[in-house]
Amino acid sequence: MSWQSAMYNLIYRRGKPRWDTGMIPPALVALVEGAQALRRGRAIDLGCGTGTHALYLAQHGWAVTGIDFSSVAIRDARRNAGNTPNVTFIEGDATKVSERQVAGRFDLALDIGCFHGIPTSRRDAYAEQLARVAAVGATFLLWSIDNDRLTWVPGAPSANEHEIRRRFEPRFKILSTQPGDMLG
Repeated sequence: MSWQSAMYNLIYRRGKPRWDTGMIPPALVALVEGAQALRRGRAIDLGCGTGTHALYLAQHGWAVTGIDFSSVAIRDARRNAGNTPNVTFIEGDATKVSERQVAGRFDLALDIGCFHGIPTSRRDAYAEQLARVAAVGATFLLWSIDNDRLTWVPGAPSANEHEIRRRFEPRFKILSTQPGDMLG
């Protein structure tokens, strides 16, 4: 276990972390339920935490894999899932997805608050692993802190638009970026 996963385990053990709001971002709702909704398929939720977004997708007909390196978060996600069909939670590092036996390709990849917590030395590995599991034409939604200062995770500065483009444009076509709060 890395010191980062131990730190997140401690945070989850102490209660509901501040990022575990239980809210679904309107942009995700629009893609799942809106007039221009994506066709249901396979989704991966990177840094899924206690499973809020993965469960939302599964309840709307998606086959979902959630991955998080906090064993406590994964335990809680599995408990929250109960008998919800088509959702699997895996304890693992989002920068090593293919090592966790995540098979096949995903039509939707979701990252709500994972990327900006990854140390800069592992961010290219994250983008590479995501490219390996994304289907051709997949949609990737990324919510990341961009405040030009360090996040509270040592070695993991926030991720501004320039960094996101630098890390992902070689592998993905970026259709849009927009500032806002996590739910906007």
